[in-house]
Amino acid sequence: MSRNRIKSEAIILVADPMFCSSNGWFSNFSKRWRLSLRVATKVIQKLSEDYATQIIDFMSSIKQKRIEFEEKRKMKILFGNVDQVPFQTTYDFKGSREINLVRTTGVKQRFTVQFTILESGIFLPPLFVFKSRGQIPQKLKDKFKDKALIFSNSTGWVTESIMLDYLDQIWFNLNINVEKEKLFLIADKFSVHKMLSIQNKLKDGGSLYELIQQDAQA
Repeated sequence: MSRNRIKSEAIILVADPMFCSSNGWFSNFSKRWRLSLRVATKVIQKLSEDYATQIIDFMSSIKQKRIEFEEKRKMKILFGNVDQVPFQTTYDFKGSREINLVRTTGVKQRFTVQFTILESGIFLPPLFVFKSRGQIPQKLKDKFKDKALIFSNSTGWVTESIMLDYLDQIWFNLNINVEKEKLFLIADKFSVHKMLSIQNKLKDGGSLYELIQQDAQA
């Protein structure tokens, strides 16, 4: 539920031509009813009955690959996990711990942030994709150079080309000993992650790649 949606509904409900749902009215309305802007931080998914088995199978698969490289090939595996978080907001009562968000294919969001964390607990520079039809000013990109990657597009979502740029500029720029260390990126089954271009890019760059089963993300 956005600010504009609440203001539009108020005009319909009041049905008074003299009524003006201004920003000032909205501010007072929010204070009166203790409303606040909330940000989605977690997505609760319904798990299948065999989700525990899927988690065990996935972890066993990762363990086998680690054994193959670290014990047989004498190479240390450097694990990384990549995930995207869409920045979606709504208004709800202050103090509410859980909020139901109805998502549709046309959902609006201001930006998406992509994080990658290594097994050691180190975060790699984040990736931001802002929803905008214009270009990100070069001054802004320069300001965050070496600290974050910043892109913009009409959806505010990570696309194939953006993911490929991310791999070139962040993932493959990790300082490793290619003779003794092996990169291993783990991702969920987001559509871009499943693209052959992404898989081939990682393979050609010498990185292992594994997609998490949907229920194994619990």
